Amino acid sequence: MMVPCRINAEGIWSDACIHNVSSRGLMLSTASPPRTGSYIDIRRGTLIIIGRVIWVKGQRFGVHTQDQISAAILVSEPVLKQRPKFDTADDRRTPSREETQRLPDQRAEKHRRFASLFQYVFFAVSAAGFGAFVAMQVYHLLEEPFQKVASALGGGG
Repeated sequence: MMVPCRINAEGIWSDACIHNVSSRGLMLSTASPPRTGSYIDIRRGTLIIIGRVIWVKGQRFGVHTQDQISAAILVSEPVLKQRPKFDTADDRRTPSREETQRLPDQRAEKHRRFASLFQYVFFAVSAAGFGAFVAMQVYHLLEEPFQKVASALGGGG
């Protein structure tokens, strides 16, 4: 069996050939096989198979697939006349490594800004509350002496 297909290993697309099919595995060959343990996308026509490379020997390698595979469906799947355009709905390529590494940094910076703003608001509200508390205490503390002074001066009270 030699079924042509395309594989995406670590963001790099290449041509490959399927040599053997089992219910949850494939044996493929390509000019530069992926590393053992890496996850790959295998495309044949409209079929998309996700799997993990289990072994590599020369240009051949074995893949344990995520879902069960039917050899009959795999062989009978028509090959696309042209490669799909980059903006198709079934394009499942992942963002580049730089983008994925940048995302946690951006998220951390966003959380730092939020924490800083929250801390500022917390201290501002706390200071306003403390100021109001001190003002009330001073008012109550001085209320009685001022009433005595006002009554001594002849004012009503």
